Amino acid sequence: MSDQLKISTIPLDSCCGCHMALVNLGTDLLDILAANVLVYSPVLMDKKSIQPCTVALVEGGVRNHENAEKLKELRQKADILIALGTCASFGGISGMGSAFTTLELLTNAYGADFSPEDLPVLEPRVTPIDAHVDVDYYIPGCPPPIGLLKETLSSLLAGEKPRRVDLPVCAECKRTVKKHLQPELKRLADNLPEPDECLLSQGFICLGSVSRCGCGAVCTHAGVPCRGCRGPIDRVFIEPTHGILHDLTRRISHFTGSKVADIESRLEDTLHTFYRYTLSVPEMRRKDAEQIHQLIWRIKV
Repeated sequence: MSDQLKISTIPLDSCCGCHMALVNLGTDLLDILAANVLVYSPVLMDKKSIQPCTVALVEGGVRNHENAEKLKELRQKADILIALGTCASFGGISGMGSAFTTLELLTNAYGADFSPEDLPVLEPRVTPIDAHVDVDYYIPGCPPPIGLLKETLSSLLAGEKPRRVDLPVCAECKRTVKKHLQPELKRLADNLPEPDECLLSQGFICLGSVSRCGCGAVCTHAGVPCRGCRGPIDRVFIEPTHGILHDLTRRISHFTGSKVADIESRLEDTLHTFYRYTLSVPEMRRKDAEQIHQLIWRIKV
């Protein structure tokens, strides 16, 4: 790589929170921009056309035709393309729209008498960007943790391969597992967790054991069960016999002494909470170990 790199960023279907994470790098971002060239970034600069670049950061998933077209153009013009945040990596919160038809979503948002010609043409469902183009690196998170974002960008801009994070959140959580059996599932609305004990062993639905670390386990340390905002670890994501719900219910069974089938039946009304960030991932929908098929709207072909 040359000493000075050309950088682009683009928001697709997103809240721009990942771009705010970039801004929150503060003086580190200023150092990056001083040593390199920002050639395209609708959030940070006024530039109408996508420019050729060395590194492109893409925030958000693909929800409409414009998102798909811009993403493909950027991929053609970027040497390295990075999925920035969980929406770009896994579909994110917007991906929960996959449980409904586009007509249902538009009617709910604009009323029954809306005019389709006045709105962007929506894709059948939100998809992560790697469903459309090749992605070189992923920095998931909602938004990505500042420390990990800085580390990854610094490595890439130095021409080095960034460190890959694939341990579960439990690896960063300092809570300890107790061996006593907890027969009931708990909710924060009704119970306060013990300060030092593993939330899952206390009976709270915590996704830390199936979710990717890198966040410092800030939620669990504060007594809030992990919701999986950085997406699943590779084993859960890739291996056909593993899954978010599949693996978690078996851990809950280990702690509570309840049968897996009984736990799954008690969680039926909260299934969407297990996939709030991954409902649009094609690989997850195809896995027999998951129950995403119960939640999504089936596209008729």
